[in-house]
Amino acid sequence: MKLFRTIAGIALLLTAIGASAQMVPDNVGQSSKALPPALVNVRFDPQLNAQIPADASFVDEMGVPVTLGQYFGKRPVVLVFAYYTCPMLCSQVEQAVVGTLKMLSFNPGTDYDVVFVSFDTSDTPDAALKKKQDNFHTSPGKFSF
Repeated sequence: MKLFRTIAGIALLLTAIGASAQMVPDNVGQSSKALPPALVNVRFDPQLNAQIPADASFVDEMGVPVTLGQYFGKRPVVLVFAYYTCPMLCSQVEQAVVGTLKMLSFNPGTDYDVVFVSFDTSDTPDAALKKKQDNFHTSPGKFSF
């Protein structure tokens, strides 16, 4: 046991020495302590335990006006907020949601529904439809955009 502690201590010491040896390259600018101008007035005030109004209106992937309440009441709903045309993380979020749901023994469209909502005002019904076709054409069940 004493030998194990000694080895663990040496490993920790070597890790600390290696970490302190890492330097910031010379060509990296100063870090900013201020927000970029575009973010100065941006706020996020989550309303914990609040509900999204059922009459909140959206446009579905076919361009038809819908309310959020139209997706609720029959079975549980997984509601996912992500951009459709995001170049980076949103696709990973969407793929992670679908991959996780595929591991469940429940079936979308039968046991629950999945609704993806974009919060990017530049996303269009066409972008939603394309995202649905590209990512979910092999997924059984109901995936709405």
